[in-house]
Amino acid sequence: MPRQPGEDGQQIHNDVVTPRPPQEDFIRQSLTASLPPALKSKSTSTLLKSRSPAGSSPTTEQASRRASIEQETPDALLDPGDHHLPASRPPPLNYTLTDKKLRIFIFWCFILFDCAIVPTALYFVLWYEAGPGSQPRGPLAADTVLSIVTATIGGTAIIEWLVRCWKLWKKDSDCRVIGARNRWYFDWYQWWFGLCMLIVVAELILGTAWRQPKRRLLALPLSSVQIIFGSALLFVDILHWCSAPAPLRISSVARDAPAPPGIYPLIEDICAVSGGGKTVYREALARRYAASPLFRAMLRRLGLFWALGALACAGGTAYLVLEFPDIDIAYAFGWTVPFVWVGVWSVVTIPYVKIMLAREQRLWVGEGAPLSAVAPSLEQV
Repeated sequence: MPRQPGEDGQQIHNDVVTPRPPQEDFIRQSLTASLPPALKSKSTSTLLKSRSPAGSSPTTEQASRRASIEQETPDALLDPGDHHLPASRPPPLNYTLTDKKLRIFIFWCFILFDCAIVPTALYFVLWYEAGPGSQPRGPLAADTVLSIVTATIGGTAIIEWLVRCWKLWKKDSDCRVIGARNRWYFDWYQWWFGLCMLIVVAELILGTAWRQPKRRLLALPLSSVQIIFGSALLFVDILHWCSAPAPLRISSVARDAPAPPGIYPLIEDICAVSGGGKTVYREALARRYAASPLFRAMLRRLGLFWALGALACAGGTAYLVLEFPDIDIAYAFGWTVPFVWVGVWSVVTIPYVKIMLAREQRLWVGEGAPLSAVAPSLEQV
């Protein structure tokens, strides 16, 4: 049965009246004014007033924030009551990986070659064929060997970061975050991607600055990336689980809007920019997140799965690098173990997502309990 809007922000589904879930505040405050003027024909004043406590008068700061949201938020995209979503399926994402598999495969081959095979293989070849480990001793000093190795690391990642910068910065960009008012509105992924590169470069410079390079330090960059990745995910997840507002803009999630699961902005940013989904994908993802409790539960689980896994792998890899007796094997661990972890976590994630999306489809069309009836239990996952 198609959904129809009820009164006072409620939804009616199969004669069951349920309050609008709080996650709809997420896109209500996040989708913004960069959309065509035709979508802004309705004012959000009535909506925002209904959110204020009865009889209360807003402060100057609250009134200013409310005016900003009114200006930025188009009701035509935010209120599910304004749309008759198809009863046969959840709001579509209009995005597929089918035609992108070859490109993804090639990209990860370059990353694997650039950030795992080259640092490890080149190190052993130079160290034991032309460096301090060769017999008789080769002409290359230890610092020269490690300087050559570190100079070859990370080219693919740097190019990817620069390409993303250009896509987001150019004047006619079609993949910026929702509501970006100028070309400097980079997304969440771009900022912490840049932070990762700065820390990696600092470690490589510091490790090769000595006459006798710190080989164990030079094996830690991937673990550092995992720590940043896992910490960023976990930080946003904690905000989400505590129902706390976002302290700053997180991609398309406006400051002071309810924080999403930590993995949400990563999916949004990677698919919209690197994956070619553009800003329309950001909008479609926001609608899907607001409409589907099972989709929200899936993202919460995936966020914790990847955050805790990244931090655990980083800790284990760092321990091996710093404590393993054979420094050569420890160096190899540092540049290979994180990629093994990514492969294992991806193998687990892909079938899980397929199962959950199939289950979401079955619940949406009414097989078993209606989606509105199971929503409260799903929200506790």
